[in-house]
Amino acid sequence: MKKLIFGSAAVAAMALTAPAQAAVISFDDLGGSNGDVFTGPYIEDGFTVSAVRGDVFEGHIFGNPEPSLVFGSVFGGGPVGSVQVLGGIFNFNSFDLTTQNGTGEYQVDGFLNGSSVFSLAGSLSPGGFQTISGLAGNIDQLNFILTANGTSVNLDNIDVSAAVPEPATWAFMILGFGAIGGALRRRKTNVKVSYA
Repeated sequence: MKKLIFGSAAVAAMALTAPAQAAVISFDDLGGSNGDVFTGPYIEDGFTVSAVRGDVFEGHIFGNPEPSLVFGSVFGGGPVGSVQVLGGIFNFNSFDLTTQNGTGEYQVDGFLNGSSVFSLAGSLSPGGFQTISGLAGNIDQLNFILTANGTSVNLDNIDVSAAVPEPATWAFMILGFGAIGGALRRRKTNVKVSYA
């Protein structure tokens, strides 16, 4: 029993000291061809990306580096498209975005258990890819709504990482380790009673 408790405590301690798992959703393994409709689910490093609404396409000749997801009329789609990222509890660090032959707009929303955590919006001018900082914080859903006022907006390199436990969680885990230590220190004592 003691070995089981020590083993569980050791595994938990290693999990606590391990760095948060970082991932960049680069779309390198998209399976289609340039201009194919993207619906998803696309899974990379434990995160799932799916089209939610509008027209979303695979872009295999343009990216940072290619491929990327493409929104807009370049492949005959409408100007607005949306994708969703899921992957447990995670932080949102950044993403790369560019627009072609006109301006573009983006709105990124983060949710935790169905409640809004943050909303980030902005616009783009034509040019190369720009890295846009995300808003770190524990979320379990990330939505991108992209609008191409020109021929396309391209999305690439969504940088996310596994969430780090909050201070209350750390305190609870430390108390748990203390309780395990206390339980291991208790020893059975045999009391002998003798009558003279």
